[in-house]
Amino acid sequence: QAMIDTLPTAEELSGMSEDEQSEVYHALQATYDAYEALTDGQKEEITGAEIFDSLSAFFNGMVNLLEVQDEYNIEEGPVTIADCVSGCFGHIITGTGTSTTNTITVESGTHDITLRDVNIDVSGQNDTAAFSIADGATVNLTLDGENTLISGTNCAGLQVSNGASLVINRNGSLNATGGIFGAGIGGGNGGSGGTITINSGTVNATAVGSPSDNVGGAGIGGGVGGAGGKITITGG
Repeated sequence: QAMIDTLPTAEELSGMSEDEQSEVYHALQATYDAYEALTDGQKEEITGAEIFDSLSAFFNGMVNLLEVQDEYNIEEGPVTIADCVSGCFGHIITGTGTSTTNTITVESGTHDITLRDVNIDVSGQNDTAAFSIADGATVNLTLDGENTLISGTNCAGLQVSNGASLVINRNGSLNATGGIFGAGIGGGNGGSGGTITINSGTVNATAVGSPSDNVGGAGIGGGVGGAGGKITITGG
């Protein structure tokens, strides 16, 4: 109910900037997913669900945002994302097998990224993160299907550096495993975690190594010797 109550009306939406409309578009998707996860009895207690129809009609009248998203196949090469020239309409990263060499790097900017059945295992490469978000960058991550990220020694499975931000949405799954000294999600060796928010989905974050031997990071948070960062979990 709270998520529905925060959505703008179609009239309010029409007066927003493209960036603001894009934020509403993704909030609408997350809200609808949450609504569909309710039982029939719970849905009957919700008021204002008709806003789904009015907002969907608004977006259907625009250029389909999904049609202009950048799409990458991780098996065809590494993915590096920096500032988008005309604003971020989204990035979709897919995969059908396991990549043991190619990785995902977000160098700067704020981005909506979808992982769709991506499987990266670079555990054989030291100082290599399967997916890393640099200081100052923000990723709104949509999980679609089953996704696995396994990093090498000194790196987190999904590395969210101090000063970086990650928000995880939707109802797919993510298995993130750090290398020795790294967190599952968060900081690498000696690195603190950034700002990490999990709103939905199935997230399994694992740090290998033993804390008693001083080689184990946090499941979610800092690597060995690093602070935890800011972690918020509201669902999933």
